[in-house]
Amino acid sequence: MALEITIVEQELGSVIEIEKHIHVWKMPSVIGESYGKIQHYLEANGAEIVEMPYVRYLDVEWGPQMKKGFWANLISLLFQKWHMKIGMRSSKHLPSDGDLQSDTLQKRRYIKLLHVGPYQKVSQSYKRIYQYAQDSGLEIANESCEIYLNSPKEAKPSALKTIIMVPIVEDFV
Repeated sequence: MALEITIVEQELGSVIEIEKHIHVWKMPSVIGESYGKIQHYLEANGAEIVEMPYVRYLDVEWGPQMKKGFWANLISLLFQKWHMKIGMRSSKHLPSDGDLQSDTLQKRRYIKLLHVGPYQKVSQSYKRIYQYAQDSGLEIANESCEIYLNSPKEAKPSALKTIIMVPIVEDFV
């Protein structure tokens, strides 16, 4: 279930991320391991986690992705590797260390929606965001950010809450 779509300006600020190219079935373990590694790095360097962990999905082809039917999506699940940056916001800027990449994510405008329910149904929320962008004449970037407000270890699938943010491409003059 998805709620109201809004447009927000948000800055993620100082972050530590781990970049991965992985199949969907590896996501739970890889994301969990990455969060643990990032949390340990932040704590070892006297930084606190700001808000909740996230995953930024990169190189998203919105048009083709939104037009896929059941079988095309199933094939994608089996063979597609997702390009992602798994991260946490940090209370202070830290240096990169190996596969832990330090970055500062500047303020951007996003189409934002709260998805409530299982991760397997998040594509329905993305379709709503995509349609909203199309109807509003907004160009969206080939990426998204999912901020996980709770964990499958703590909540039933129907109670999972995920903030989805898709950046709006701005025309800067």
